[in-house]
Amino acid sequence: MLHSPPPVLMVLIPPHDMRDDEIKLLITTAPFDYSGRSPAELVAQIISGRLQLWRISGLMRGLMLTRLDKNSRGKTLWIEGIGGDGLVEHRDDVHSAIKQIARRAGCSTFSGLIQREGMDWLLASRAIPIVAHIFQGEVEPLQ
Repeated sequence: MLHSPPPVLMVLIPPHDMRDDEIKLLITTAPFDYSGRSPAELVAQIISGRLQLWRISGLMRGLMLTRLDKNSRGKTLWIEGIGGDGLVEHRDDVHSAIKQIARRAGCSTFSGLIQREGMDWLLASRAIPIVAHIFQGEVEPLQ
């Protein structure tokens, strides 16, 4: 029996596999980086492994930038940024894909900053708590 691919697929991009269009997208989004990093700094952090770049395909096309953090509750998948075509329309599938990535990384939560207007509504629609424009969702353990 053939399985259909997930509607939204997020694949980790090894630094040496970054495509020109993905690097260009990082360059155009760097001015919105809340840490004030330049495009070169973002790419350097991806190459060093501090940040992870994810290619999003399927019903949504885009990129997600993450890092793994430790806190008192364990590990957290910190979403530095996510964007692309279809994010709002396919929010349920995006949410599921993020939780799956966090779960596989051994994280108990995922978090990030709300960086644009309207994201609070999107997160609230998924019952993801928002505190000071930071969101955090729970991840069920692997079974």
